[in-house]
Amino acid sequence: MLVKPFSGLSTTELYEILKARFIVFYSEQNCRYLDMDDIDYTATHIALFRQGQVIAYARLFQGDSPEEWHLGRMLTIERGRGFGRRIVTQAEEYASSQGAKAVLLHAQTHAVPFYEKMGYTAYGPVFMEADIPHVAMRKELMNDGLSRSQGELNDGMMNDGMMNDGMMNDGLRRSQGELNDEMMK
Repeated sequence: MLVKPFSGLSTTELYEILKARFIVFYSEQNCRYLDMDDIDYTATHIALFRQGQVIAYARLFQGDSPEEWHLGRMLTIERGRGFGRRIVTQAEEYASSQGAKAVLLHAQTHAVPFYEKMGYTAYGPVFMEADIPHVAMRKELMNDGLSRSQGELNDGMMNDGMMNDGMMNDGLRRSQGELNDEMMK
């Protein structure tokens, strides 16, 4: 899994990230807005690659307070395989390692159940962003670097077959090499 600031991205990594964002937001969702904004420069980019192509991605950036971080541009090319869950979990872990106490996001309304399962809570009214209905969501993180639902997430992955996708092995994280090898299968 790639977790890098903008300045650390190779041109190939950046190209593949922007290509995935174009495929999902412009081609699939018909969003007509400038996707590449100045937030990309200060964001941490989190991506899962298979055979050199992005299959899941999100960006994470600090909000007005160092204790609140924002998750955005979340996407998966291959849906229903747990890749989105892996990206969100990685983002939460990174934010927590940087001192975050909460992660905030704007979820498309159809994605609210996904984020609720991940421990996020919706607040405020539905609003339009890029001509798509969204709702603001928030998740409090624990001081020990794990999100409140981390234990529940691990249990859920064991129960729903996620153990076979290479993310967890007897409750321990696999190495990046093992994950990459499994992703190539």
